[in-house]
Amino acid sequence: MECSSYSRNTCRLCGSSDVRVFLPLAASPIADAYVPKEKLEQSQPLFPMDVWICLNCGHVQLLDVVNPDHIYREYLYITHSSPGLVDYYREYAHQMAAFASLAKSDLVIDIGSNDGALLSAFQRLGMRVLGIDPARKIAAKATREGIPTIPEFLTPELAAHIRQTHGPAQMVTANNIAANVDDVRSLFESVEILLADKGLFVLESGYWFDIVNNMLFDTIYHEHLSYFSILPLQQFVKSTPFTMVHALHTPSKGGCLRYVFAKRQTSRPVSSQLESMAESESRFGLNTLRTNLAYAERVAQCRCDVRTHLARLRDEGKNIAAYGASNTTTTLFYYFGLAEYIPYIVDDNPIKIGSYSPGLHLPVLSPAVIYERKPDCIFIAAWRFANLIIERHPQYADIGGQWFIPCLLYTSDAADD
Repeated sequence: MECSSYSRNTCRLCGSSDVRVFLPLAASPIADAYVPKEKLEQSQPLFPMDVWICLNCGHVQLLDVVNPDHIYREYLYITHSSPGLVDYYREYAHQMAAFASLAKSDLVIDIGSNDGALLSAFQRLGMRVLGIDPARKIAAKATREGIPTIPEFLTPELAAHIRQTHGPAQMVTANNIAANVDDVRSLFESVEILLADKGLFVLESGYWFDIVNNMLFDTIYHEHLSYFSILPLQQFVKSTPFTMVHALHTPSKGGCLRYVFAKRQTSRPVSSQLESMAESESRFGLNTLRTNLAYAERVAQCRCDVRTHLARLRDEGKNIAAYGASNTTTTLFYYFGLAEYIPYIVDDNPIKIGSYSPGLHLPVLSPAVIYERKPDCIFIAAWRFANLIIERHPQYADIGGQWFIPCLLYTSDAADD
């Protein structure tokens, strides 16, 4: 089936048509569409990846939407493949169960539950759990392993069926999935149906503040349609039965914000922490065109500097490899134009080894080739995990190899040094 897409011309939160492109990234294929050798002849279309800001509410987003069936039905990524994420979800479950005063046998529903890592943690605390995830194979595996998972996209109709058969949930979670939904209003409508009157909706997503401060532009790809922050979401939920009552900053995936929503009728108080973070966004000008245009200039300068460094290495006759075959790698390779410098990628994930990168079809090989081919330099595409990768390969320095970590000099931490 041919991969399709469509473009919208209004903000997905407030509906305004007053939107503006500020970061024109390179068009690319679906970021995680790594292909086996036998499918190399199949075309992989490129989709636009311009980043827009709504001048009415300040929401940052992609307006070009790839058909979600093509991304999620045969999804490859599993939670257990991300270093530290299972431990993170264990702590998450303890924190939120305490925050919401969940009791044993309370129902927790996770939207986009993947392999059930978060729900497993709630289950160990004694809660009943239910996952919803359209990736059929992953959902089936999670169900076999004791986390009942419905292999579908969430809709209000499905939510009504779930409530009828399972009863109301005391907590509904959506981790790194709400940003992937084009119709955010339908998501909130579905959650309203699923949730008990005094229940909580916990939405965790990459935080635009962190993406700007820490040069995480490579986390922008077609799967992620929205780049949330507090102020636009607060404005959005005024038109729903919910109110935002709390926010928690977390280190997951380079920086996320965990938003907590309650039904407005419960009159749950708003935390001082949420109010403080909203004020910080306002002072910084996070949702203004000026701030985001300045960020786009930093991204462009980063691209220029990385290409200059790699061109110098190539001109010196150096051999270069890349480390990390992830979604973010696709954004880096297309926007930076890395294929002319780097002929292959190594990765630790056995699912990816032996496959070929989206569109460019660079081979993904085992890290063992580092010591067979002895590249002079390794470009760490998965640069947020650079320390972990370098620690795994101390012997690479012994053979004279050099690591290259892109983007690091453009983070706020580097600027403060």
